[in-house]
Amino acid sequence: MSIDTAVMTDSTQSVDVDDYSQPPSLHWALVLLFTLLFGRIFVMIWILHQAAWVRRIDPSSNALRILAVAYTCTAVIAIMSFFWGVGETVLMLAMALVRLGLGVALIWSCLSMRQSIEARFNLNLSGLLTFFFPVCYLQYHMTRIAKGEHTPERHGLFS
Repeated sequence: MSIDTAVMTDSTQSVDVDDYSQPPSLHWALVLLFTLLFGRIFVMIWILHQAAWVRRIDPSSNALRILAVAYTCTAVIAIMSFFWGVGETVLMLAMALVRLGLGVALIWSCLSMRQSIEARFNLNLSGLLTFFFPVCYLQYHMTRIAKGEHTPERHGLFS
């Protein structure tokens, strides 16, 4: 019994940065290229990948939950439109609202990921760039974190 307790207390001590899994380290330009080539499908998958990593470094992050709810609502509306036809005015309005909600959820989850990354790595990320270029900008910083190039200082507006 005492051996199990000792092992358990040793494994619950503080965790170093190296103990976390590495962030997604695909270059941000490739993320942009794949987004242009494959459209929303790539963005939806890649942002889930990013949110899953942020969830590992910050279990209190809500980004993955936000995206899961948004994608589920989008899938439900898409299935409804397939079975009921696109001509329904109410369904068209619902699809427009869900797309708007998906955009809001994307920005909300990226801002949540930004907050978690800032808190964990003591960085100051630009809210403006997170808003306008969410996936590529976060990927830029995740790649820097993976390479060990992140520094806890602010370089200006576009840091």
